[in-house]
Amino acid sequence: MRIDLSDLTRQELIRLQRHVYKTIEALTEKSRHDALIELEAHANDLGFSLKQLLKKSAAEKLNPLNVKYAHPEDPSITWSGRGRKPNWFLEALASGKTPDSLSVRNSVQF
Repeated sequence: MRIDLSDLTRQELIRLQRHVYKTIEALTEKSRHDALIELEAHANDLGFSLKQLLKKSAAEKLNPLNVKYAHPEDPSITWSGRGRKPNWFLEALASGKTPDSLSVRNSVQF
């Protein structure tokens, strides 16, 4: 489809742009609504509600890991002690600090 827009004024193009945007938004919302209805029907066919299927599992509800170590110069930079050691932690160890000295238990809180 090719539409010649060269004869339209700036104001007409702006109005057209707004209309196109609103139309796209309305179609997107209708498609979303239709998809939700279809998904709910399929879930019901399987003996569930859509809400039950989208409910988070116990594993997904776990709290985030607690902070165990803090950067020696910027305590807002932290690490839980799990996973790959961050560079700042490795650099601190290389400079002679101990993991215990980087522990948030030992940091001064103001």
